[in-house]
Amino acid sequence: MIAGDPADQIYVNLYPVDPNMAGQLPADADGPSMPGANQPNVFAQFDASEWGYSPDQLRLFEFDVDWGSTSGSFDALTPLPTAKFNPAICGYQFGFPKYNCVPQKGTSKKLDSLNDRMMHRLQWREIGGDPYLVVNQTVKSGKKQAGLRWYQLTDDGSGWAIANQSTYSPDAKKSRWMGSVAMDADGNIAAGYSLSSKKIFPSIAIAGRTAGAAANTFDLAERKVFTGAGSEQGKYGRWGDYSAMTVAEDGCTFYYTTQYYKKSGQWKWATRIFKFQIDSGACLT
Repeated sequence: MIAGDPADQIYVNLYPVDPNMAGQLPADADGPSMPGANQPNVFAQFDASEWGYSPDQLRLFEFDVDWGSTSGSFDALTPLPTAKFNPAICGYQFGFPKYNCVPQKGTSKKLDSLNDRMMHRLQWREIGGDPYLVVNQTVKSGKKQAGLRWYQLTDDGSGWAIANQSTYSPDAKKSRWMGSVAMDADGNIAAGYSLSSKKIFPSIAIAGRTAGAAANTFDLAERKVFTGAGSEQGKYGRWGDYSAMTVAEDGCTFYYTTQYYKKSGQWKWATRIFKFQIDSGACLT
């Protein structure tokens, strides 16, 4: 495409493999070290016991592309059991999880939690010769609030394994959803997400984890970086689709891009971008 040649595509139908395959994310590489030539890309999705899978798990796949024959193989890796989680934040309707679960100030209308899929991005980064993946989803936390569930995976040469995982929900009143996580060159993890409750408009917050933190924890406390000024009034409860935590080429600077409302309305989202660092190691300012 860069050279101006005709573009091509490869299509693999996964329905015959498993009709529940949905909401997958492809890995997105950051950093100066890239995967080796001709390596398959990693895809990820989750499956839960509430949907007939046991135990709760992350499922990884490798997509190997052959542009010479315009074909590709999509191969399942061994599922990775996780700590138990519940994706059905506010119960079920017609056999499917209810999606509009997140309360907001100024209205009885609730927001779509998008709790049926992984949240952008599935970041790949190599540190000390080992590849890592970080990703998040939205799950039930407390009675009916949404929490940000995050994972850090690594491959020491014997296959992908979960190094750290947890559901971040530091209080019993606010919902945290529409998250995005990424890891810097020092191994610090930053998470950005939307924050809402009956008493606050949807707002923007960040939290995170230093590389030396205790296992399965965020040791960087939540910081609300922007207070929303309105609620979504539409009947569909959509709160956009995704947010994005990315890392600059310096390996240290995080950019978090997400949405907010200047005033209540329907589909009147505005965009906010935040820039910050986690001061440690090579990223110490």
